Amino acid sequence: MIHWPLLIKCLAAVPVSVLLIVHFFTSRDLRKDLNTMYRSNPPITDPELVDLCEKLWELDKNRLQPGVDYKLDLQGRTRYSYDGPDRAKDPLFEFVDSDALNRDTYKAFIALLDNYERETGVPETVTEEEKRENWRFTDLVLKSDCMKEAYKFLKSKKAGQL
Repeated sequence: MIHWPLLIKCLAAVPVSVLLIVHFFTSRDLRKDLNTMYRSNPPITDPELVDLCEKLWELDKNRLQPGVDYKLDLQGRTRYSYDGPDRAKDPLFEFVDSDALNRDTYKAFIALLDNYERETGVPETVTEEEKRENWRFTDLVLKSDCMKEAYKFLKSKKAGQL
């Protein structure tokens, strides 16, 4: 079972670059998913994943610090998203330091937020500016120490023949 307040707290401290791979970490069997997806040879083990996650955390010099760059207002807990409406009367973030959000990767990520249609079934029109925003964010993420380390790890496992 996922401990949602802890997950939210951790995700808030994670840099944008790591958010690209965070969906893997919500999987019930991350090792199996990675081995299947990337046809790893030799297979990726659980201890290796723990080591990789710890190394990515250490390498991340761009992450926001709780209590310094932001503060969460958890206001209680909803067990599951389908339990009903959000009962929190206040925003999740009590404060976020605007200077922290002026870092290159954060600015590039924020620029992406208006690039998508909110409603399903509505076709999207991708402008040249949106394409540039996508590439800017991707380039910044791929230059990060975290993504270089993730690439190095997957390459060592011959994952997808990188």
